[in-house]
Amino acid sequence: VRLVLGFIDQEGRELRKSEDLIRLNSNLQYRGDGFFRRFNPTLAANLRTQFAAGFNYSENPYNDYDDHPRAGQDPPVQTSSFFSPGTLTESIGLTYEPAEPLSLLLGIAAKQTFVLERDFRVLYGVDEADAIRLEGGGQFASTLDYDVTENIRYRSQLDVFFAVNQFDNPPDVIWENVVNLQVNDWLSTDLEFVALYDQDTTRAIQVKEVISVGVSFSLL
Repeated sequence: VRLVLGFIDQEGRELRKSEDLIRLNSNLQYRGDGFFRRFNPTLAANLRTQFAAGFNYSENPYNDYDDHPRAGQDPPVQTSSFFSPGTLTESIGLTYEPAEPLSLLLGIAAKQTFVLERDFRVLYGVDEADAIRLEGGGQFASTLDYDVTENIRYRSQLDVFFAVNQFDNPPDVIWENVVNLQVNDWLSTDLEFVALYDQDTTRAIQVKEVISVGVSFSLL
């Protein structure tokens, strides 16, 4: 489970979101003998959405749709909210761990894209009359969790989804990287880099870079 919500107050600008993420990952593996000791049958699910409303402050993306009710409005214009969008991906496949910090998953998958707010659906490739876009295909996922030194930890997760009805299009990709620097028992610094590509939303690669310093503690 990863929950993130942050805001930034810059001089001369209104209060804006700086971070907003709800992510739930679940993974069930069977570890047996022989073949199934190396290649583990796996059921996996991944849910992603956000808490608060999001806005486009530079331009109005609805102007590309002449009959849209938000076309013609001056920025900022709202483009997202809770479960608008949200994605849920379920897969069944095999997990292979070539080395202790690295895990690879390959399987068949289903993906649902939720956009509960009707006005936002044109921005995320969802039919205006439906709240969900359903896709079937395959998924490749890799997870790396590596202690570089005693106080430096690198975590990386790559998720790739191939839709069977979109073989001519590039797959949906999200690549998350976090370097955690543990200064002492309670103070830490995170360097985060995220790259996302989904042609149903935009043909551009979306990138996020964050440097954060905060207090950390372990519950267990």
